Amino acid sequence: MTKNNSLKHKLILSLTNKKILKRIFFYFLILFFLLILSRLFFIYLDTKNEKSKTQAHKNIETPLKKLDTIRQDCIKNPLTNLDIKQKNTPFTIIAVVIDNHELARPQYGLAQAGLVYETEVEGGITRYLAFFTSYDDVEKIGPIRSARHYFLDWSQGFSSLFVHCGGSPQALAELAGSPINNLNEFYKNEYFQREQELPQPHNIFTSISKINKYLEENDFLSSNIKTYRQRFYNKNTPERKNKQSQIVNIMYKSGYKVRWEYNKQKNLYIRYLDGEKHITGKENTVTSKNLIIQYIPATVKDEQLRLERQTLGEGKAIICQNGYCQNGYWKKRSKNQATQYFSKTATGEYTDIKLIPGTTWIEIVKPKSKIIY
Repeated sequence: MTKNNSLKHKLILSLTNKKILKRIFFYFLILFFLLILSRLFFIYLDTKNEKSKTQAHKNIETPLKKLDTIRQDCIKNPLTNLDIKQKNTPFTIIAVVIDNHELARPQYGLAQAGLVYETEVEGGITRYLAFFTSYDDVEKIGPIRSARHYFLDWSQGFSSLFVHCGGSPQALAELAGSPINNLNEFYKNEYFQREQELPQPHNIFTSISKINKYLEENDFLSSNIKTYRQRFYNKNTPERKNKQSQIVNIMYKSGYKVRWEYNKQKNLYIRYLDGEKHITGKENTVTSKNLIIQYIPATVKDEQLRLERQTLGEGKAIICQNGYCQNGYWKKRSKNQATQYFSKTATGEYTDIKLIPGTTWIEIVKPKSKIIY
């Protein structure tokens, strides 16, 4: 090979190597930039995810904070175990005697009561003892009627203020000789209102605000009260495999017969009175989460057909929840203790029942009363 050819060959190799190096360098730069871009992309994704997580946390945290605030402003209603807005006054339970004469319908306030007793008085006519709290907002309650001594026993079990208009001789004598706080329209009519367009004595009404005014002016408000001693579930319970009872009929006298129909969708009982849906004057349907039928003996004691009832002791009961009814029994050891209710377990033992949070109705009946369910 000549010298010129050799130089030419070396030059060609040198140029070729430079091209290869340039290409390698170029590919390296491309790879380097790709790595940087990918890294930047992943940093962007991480930042975006963190922002999303932070926002999601805020979205969850905000209503929780609001819920905590709401809960701090509420207490548990001992009658229903539901939250009730707290006020700047002590808490008191209030028991009100409400009329059920045919001329007294529609009543006011029954649909807002946390607990209601219904019982026969004279001649098979029934009457209610409805329990409220001083924190409730009920604009109109009534018509208010007279007391019976067995109403006092149920009221004392809750250390409640007893609201009435007069009473039987036995009830008034017990009130005079006991420390029961009571508000009687006969002597304190400024806390009631009489509606002249309605027939007497079915025209006397009150409200929670009027009752609270009485409590405040007479220094009776007290936070040192006994609460309902029956236990509650934390939420609605699954259906128990007892006797399925979609309809419960309580055969009081004609004009006062009661039917409770179970609504599965809402998991509550709807009340019918004398064949019609029981609707209050505010057009609220009377409903209940728990229905208890309590058997108590009753004997006629005088010419006015007043009844003698033994509220202390124990006896048979039927407890209906979730569309099922089961046999049980009740027990009340003293006037100052609320009645407790028990059901029979699978092993044959009795345990105190738990109530579903919400309203409870207690139907007081005689031992031989006809109950269809």
